[in-house]
Amino acid sequence: MNRAISGTRLRAVVTALSAILWLFVMDVNAGGSIWWSGPQERRLVPIAPDFDINGDGTVDFLFRNYEATLSLAPVGGNRAVADPTWQPAHLNYRPLPAGTLIDAALPGAFVWDGDENFLVSYVDIGGSGPWHGVQYGLLGVSLQINGQTHYGWVRMSDVSQVSFILHDWAYETRPGVPIKAGAKSVVVPMGAPEVVRAGYLRLKWSSEVGKAYQVQAKTRLDALRWTDLDFVIPATSSETMVDLPMEGAAQFFRVIEAD
Repeated sequence: MNRAISGTRLRAVVTALSAILWLFVMDVNAGGSIWWSGPQERRLVPIAPDFDINGDGTVDFLFRNYEATLSLAPVGGNRAVADPTWQPAHLNYRPLPAGTLIDAALPGAFVWDGDENFLVSYVDIGGSGPWHGVQYGLLGVSLQINGQTHYGWVRMSDVSQVSFILHDWAYETRPGVPIKAGAKSVVVPMGAPEVVRAGYLRLKWSSEVGKAYQVQAKTRLDALRWTDLDFVIPATSSETMVDLPMEGAAQFFRVIEAD
């Protein structure tokens, strides 16, 4: 399949794309409507930064340090998944098993809560708390975006008394649609980009007949957000390709499976 996308102003740097092809072969496991942060590895203790999940410039959650205790406080109607059974008479934000469906109806004793609750404390000898010693745990969250509820997750680890790490996060871009804990976009491995005709960059990837694919772009490799180009390509063979005009600002590209 060979298509020129008229009206889309794009320019690509072929050498840069070839150098970052590792971005296109990451192990990911869900649909194209999920926005994923990519690897972040943010240290929260003792920094405890404000946390903007969807990158709109508004704080969604606050991580707070009180001496040797780290807590999480949802902001602006956002919520996180808590478990009232971990400590009687108190809600505590707890990790979800990978693959747990995150939506309005949570499994087991898990409930939604919008108050500040502690995650881990090092006041006691050896430490304590629902996230104490947890490695790559998944926190379920709900976000209010333009007055609508979106579901997501945050992956975190309690490394030691001096390190609590936020690894990555994701949310479903469609309001009200559930997301599985740990689910990300399906990034499709691509071959090396080629210039096969003047003024156009060709992207090519292995495809599955009947599936549709979305090309995404961003202008900076360290930017959090990928932007969908204004077309979706249905696969009609085991290999799909598209020619993009090399115009306008330089871009980095990837291909994901579309829903």
